[in-house]
Amino acid sequence: EGRILELHSPDGVHECWLRAADSAEANVWFNALHSALAALTLKALRLASALPDPQQLQHIGWLARRHCLQLKYANRHGEADYILRKKKKV
Repeated sequence: EGRILELHSPDGVHECWLRAADSAEANVWFNALHSALAALTLKALRLASALPDPQQLQHIGWLARRHCLQLKYANRHGEADYILRKKKKV
């Protein structure tokens, strides 16, 4: 039908399906998500490059905090949170 967006977790365990009214609305949702994530990725990369030792960076991923109140979903800061994991020293 072209009106369903599938969001998958990086490990492939979880998924979420968003069904739009039509394919045009699904396309708008896809473009909005893509644009927001592209901008947030650039922001996270700038923050990561400012680390004292960016070579220790192992993974950059996204977490979304969801606060549900009467079908309103919002992140506390209005944007996704980023996570930075350092390599474990052996």
